[in-house]
Amino acid sequence: MVAVKVNAEYEGRALAKKYGVTGFPTVLYLDAEGGEWGRMPGFLPAQGFITVGSEALKTYKEQPALEAKLKRTPGDLALATDLAQRFADQGNEPKALWVAGLVAKAPQSGKCAAAYNALGSLYIRKQSATKARAWLQKALTVATEGRDKAYAHFGLAFCFMGERNAKGTRAELNAALKTPGCPERIQQNARKLLEQIPP
Repeated sequence: MVAVKVNAEYEGRALAKKYGVTGFPTVLYLDAEGGEWGRMPGFLPAQGFITVGSEALKTYKEQPALEAKLKRTPGDLALATDLAQRFADQGNEPKALWVAGLVAKAPQSGKCAAAYNALGSLYIRKQSATKARAWLQKALTVATEGRDKAYAHFGLAFCFMGERNAKGTRAELNAALKTPGCPERIQQNARKLLEQIPP
């Protein structure tokens, strides 16, 4: 690995925008072509830092075999959903869209929601609210689990926040909180954000 430090408020502005970095410090694990394999937002003590780096390296090593497997068995919904999330986390839009297309053809449409949410997150990071909203709305229409519905509402709240639409943001955060099965992490974050939005 080669360590490179940039100041995202000066010479690294373009890089920060490209990778959707909005908080500092942020550590990105990139390959030679600029593909993202891991991300560590904020500060972590040494062991946490090592864990994130190890996970990025593990993903980098094992992903080609997983992609090959998915090409052989495109109906493997669990693998497709996992890869959709990985590609979205890496900012790899073409591959994330490829997997979302495979997932959409699967007979268990409710299982598509996690992949669609992953695409929504990717476009939120790319600051493309229109595309993010389309994927998150799609996730809501097929979601059968509360976790997926809550995640979609939470993502839609970020879309409205980016547009400085307090009413829409509040409505989506409250919808996430009212969703049965909403994960604790989303509940905590939604409550924190609601406290910061003016009435």
